[in-house]
Amino acid sequence: MREHRRITGSGIVLLLAAALAAGCRKETTPKLEVKSEATETVPGGQRTTKTESTQVGSTLVKQTETTASGASGSGKTDVKTYVGTVVSYTAGSSIEVLTGESDHHRVDLTGKDTTVDVEPGIAIGNRVRLVESHDPDGRRHVSVSGVR
Repeated sequence: MREHRRITGSGIVLLLAAALAAGCRKETTPKLEVKSEATETVPGGQRTTKTESTQVGSTLVKQTETTASGASGSGKTDVKTYVGTVVSYTAGSSIEVLTGESDHHRVDLTGKDTTVDVEPGIAIGNRVRLVESHDPDGRRHVSVSGVR
């Protein structure tokens, strides 16, 4: 003998709500944000380093700024690091890297007092580590290497 069950109106609403909740659940990628600041006393002055980084999954955006002051003067260095996927690359001109949360970072590979080191074989679709730095004398260095 077969047993028949009748679903009432409230039962249908509960089934629909459960189905919608399961279908609307968004997978989230872990996100880690870190900010730090350190000040140290050095002979004749002070050095302050500020770092901000955001890691989403296996991608990274990090900026470190160091300022120093003392008897010999003052200076500032700036280092930006991006770990992500190359979405645009024109050798000797520019490169664009995609990081977490669909952030695009375009870096010019030209300019006065700029040195560029790009690992051979870098192409669109590669995972890379791009580091752009500025020293106190205004020189700029860009380095691009593959990430496995």
